[in-house]
Amino acid sequence: MVFTTALFPQFIDITEPLLPQFLILVATFMTGSFSCLLAYSVLAQRLKVRSKSILSGQVSYWLLIDEEWPE
Repeated sequence: MVFTTALFPQFIDITEPLLPQFLILVATFMTGSFSCLLAYSVLAQRLKVRSKSILSGQVSYWLLIDEEWPE
């Protein structure tokens, strides 16, 4: 809340109608926020998949035994 109240006044022209300006600013802020959260969730999913393969022993088996990757 403090961030948006400090950020938004810099981009608002008081001679123009306020509602369209606020709608554009809020939509831009929400799009950026959603993009960051989406990136975090994609990275978390990839980390989850990789950590499962490491914890299941697939990688440790391949590193410890000098053979082909187990199928």
